[in-house]
Amino acid sequence: MQCPHLFYSQDLSNMFSSVVVDALIAAKGCEHPFNELSATRRGYRCRWILLRAPCDHNVLRIGRMERLHAVPSHCFHDDILQEMFYTDKALPFTNVMADVLDVMERWGRGKCLRWHDCCVRYMAWRLESKMCIDAKCLYFALIKLRVKDMVLFGNGHRNSEHVHCQWVIFYNHCCDHDSHDYFELALRSFHFVRALLENTTATCSPGASVVSS
Repeated sequence: MQCPHLFYSQDLSNMFSSVVVDALIAAKGCEHPFNELSATRRGYRCRWILLRAPCDHNVLRIGRMERLHAVPSHCFHDDILQEMFYTDKALPFTNVMADVLDVMERWGRGKCLRWHDCCVRYMAWRLESKMCIDAKCLYFALIKLRVKDMVLFGNGHRNSEHVHCQWVIFYNHCCDHDSHDYFELALRSFHFVRALLENTTATCSPGASVVSS
């Protein structure tokens, strides 16, 4: 991904003093998502930002949400980044969301572009609404977006509620006992749902035999 070419006035490119950084932390420190990030003498540190400013077509556009873009924070100098936070031109994605964005950029986009875009829009909506969410609930909401499509296109409406309920049980077990990694939870969820759909389809097919227990 190329860095966006943003144009700011000269005063916005000046080095931030420690006094201004302190003012930023004082103003934003108790607000979500800033309260989930670590702050240093140079300001807030994050890996991804939600940008509310014009940028070129190479930056990830968030669907129909006008003028909102997900951008790696390394595209900007620290001082410019803090200026954008202070003036509400950008919001930092939380560390949990940044982990998701890393996975979605490397793997999720190739898996399903629609799912990728829906995930980014969902996280952007939560940032804009200042609604916090823990990792388990966030991962569940994002993986569910893809699971719903898998059930819809893989099995129509036949036994969709059963498949969904089984996946919810499976997800909770995996998250509580096996893994807290978004990529692993998504991958295992998709394998589980795919196998369940294949079994359900075979059971419901006209040529399937019925075996009594």
